[in-house]
Amino acid sequence: MGLIDKTIENINYAPGTFESNAYKEIHNAILSYSITFVEIEGSVRAGKDVMALNCYAEYLMLCPDKYHLVTHVNMDAAKKTVYDADGFGLRYLIPHGKLVIENNHIVFMFQDWLGMEKEVHFFGLSQYNDHEKFRGMNYGSHYANEATRQNVDGLKNARDRTIASRWRKIIYTQNPVAPNNPFYTDIEAPLIAKPIQVAQIYADRD
Repeated sequence: MGLIDKTIENINYAPGTFESNAYKEIHNAILSYSITFVEIEGSVRAGKDVMALNCYAEYLMLCPDKYHLVTHVNMDAAKKTVYDADGFGLRYLIPHGKLVIENNHIVFMFQDWLGMEKEVHFFGLSQYNDHEKFRGMNYGSHYANEATRQNVDGLKNARDRTIASRWRKIIYTQNPVAPNNPFYTDIEAPLIAKPIQVAQIYADRD
């Protein structure tokens, strides 16, 4: 089942949304070949998803990988916050695409700037075995909306699904929560370089 939406209206962004330093940092990180993990955290209605999705859409139109993954606590939430996003989601940013139902999950299909067929697969990722739904798949990227509410093992499995990507990108967006949240301790902490590692990186550079 497929449907091309012909009723999409222009998006009205607040003045200065894409001129802010915050947006420039997000854009540079998501469109960088040397940065894999991008974590965007901010208060409710701070604009983090508006900025992140705009950059992610640009990345999707450029990335050479065909398949991509989007997760939230459930599939419906993933669709509402990333595909729709109150008028700022992929549906509006890539308006020539179509949404289909495939094997009990949602897939957003479109052609990129070079005419390559792309697919963004939407899944829920709050239960311990939710990652079984995309076992065996390889994805170019993983966009996790409200990552702190998702299952940590599921996030790790989603991360591993991107290892073979030619332009690997993992994006986490969330509102701040307690510092002992498993996302911070099990996902974020291992990614933060220790001082000795930072010193070695600069030494190798120099």
